[in-house]
Amino acid sequence: MPRNFVLLLCAIVLAVVIVSGCAPQMQKPLPICAGKQSAGQALSFLKSNSQNTVPFKAVGQCLARFNIDEKKYNKNFPVKLWVNPPAQLRLQGDISFNARGIDMGSNPAEFWLSIKPQAGCYWWGLWNDQGPAGRLLIDPKMVLDAAGIVADSNVQNWSLSNDGPFDILTAQNHAGAVIKKVYVYSCDYRVCKVQYFDAEGLLAAVVELDGYMEIAKDFFVPSVIKIANMNNEKITDSFKITLDSIKPVQFSKQQKDIFFSRPEPKGFKRVLKIIDGRLVKQQ
Repeated sequence: MPRNFVLLLCAIVLAVVIVSGCAPQMQKPLPICAGKQSAGQALSFLKSNSQNTVPFKAVGQCLARFNIDEKKYNKNFPVKLWVNPPAQLRLQGDISFNARGIDMGSNPAEFWLSIKPQAGCYWWGLWNDQGPAGRLLIDPKMVLDAAGIVADSNVQNWSLSNDGPFDILTAQNHAGAVIKKVYVYSCDYRVCKVQYFDAEGLLAAVVELDGYMEIAKDFFVPSVIKIANMNNEKITDSFKITLDSIKPVQFSKQQKDIFFSRPEPKGFKRVLKIIDGRLVKQQ
């Protein structure tokens, strides 16, 4: 093949790649807007937004990479999500033709997560037995935070700082240890990232939020939720939930009983209760 023809062919391919957008793109810096003046002002604004929350349901896809008993799992599966603010949540993922291969939920008293058939594990716990960060692969509290419930009423020690386009709310426990950081984009004041810290003050998990959709008046829900669990600043498990459809809904009493009641742990190899970050084997 003539050398000139080869050079021409390469140039054409390169041009097609660039035009089609496959070449690396420079991300534009976010505009910078004036943030809030105090932690109280920022929390009041977030709290007023959280009062606009409505019950909703959603469907989408989850790309998951996680480890159980030193065995790695890579899964891409459809998910269904039901949320009744402020504390009722249910997420089910269809794995290996099992519509409840992953089943996660919470209500005001307790939370749970089960994975089958490969792992055959069931975790659960009571909210009043928990510390700042749990031991679940997917923590219902993080998903509730993603739905707009971020200003915890039981956290008193908040401070506010600013980094470029972001206001950063930092929560500390009574001993002064950081337990959570909430990153809010100052221009629209929507949460874009939440960091969670364990009892030693080390980064335990990160949730990133994007693609907000307004599903009711002044109530926005992120269509992309990324969850990463950390250990020694390294990601151990990750979940990317992309919601294609998010719609407000009114749950009947029967539906609430069905969706938000913890199922009994039947047919699982192991049942573990989480108490203040410790796993207590029950089966």
